Amino acid sequence: MTEAPTDAVASGGDELGPEFTRHVRRRMQAALEVMAERAAPVPTGELYTEAVERVPLQPVDEVTTTQGVPRWRNFLGWNLSATCQHAGYLVRGNVSWRLTTAGESALRQASSPEELYGEAEAGYQEWERLRKEALLSPQAGSPETIVHPGPAAAHVLRAVDPVVEA
Repeated sequence: MTEAPTDAVASGGDELGPEFTRHVRRRMQAALEVMAERAAPVPTGELYTEAVERVPLQPVDEVTTTQGVPRWRNFLGWNLSATCQHAGYLVRGNVSWRLTTAGESALRQASSPEELYGEAEAGYQEWERLRKEALLSPQAGSPETIVHPGPAAAHVLRAVDPVVEA
């Protein structure tokens, strides 16, 4: 399990130095490239192994967190499951990952791992902003309308509206 983000995790590792930050972002890009090369979802263990083969570990990566998780795994897990997933770049199944068309596009368009990370982080921040946005409870439009009270229902309805309207 990936630990809750610390400032270093949330910032992509900036506090640990520029070389560590570059490795974190290159490893994230490598993981997305592995997914892009596969037609089927990639099992988590296989994805992590291939990302590390493409961007080898440095001594600072091997330091463990307070829960005993290697730092590289914590950062990669956070960048994939939070940053990239909430930016819409990938979908995580129970034990596997797959790239979305938005993720494929971001991977093609980014000129560097730093740019890819920056775009993913911007997507994550937009998701976070929308998640925290206070929405009014939906109102019934007619007697036949089922109303699910509360702001959570408003967030769900906003999220599914593009699909329903398609």
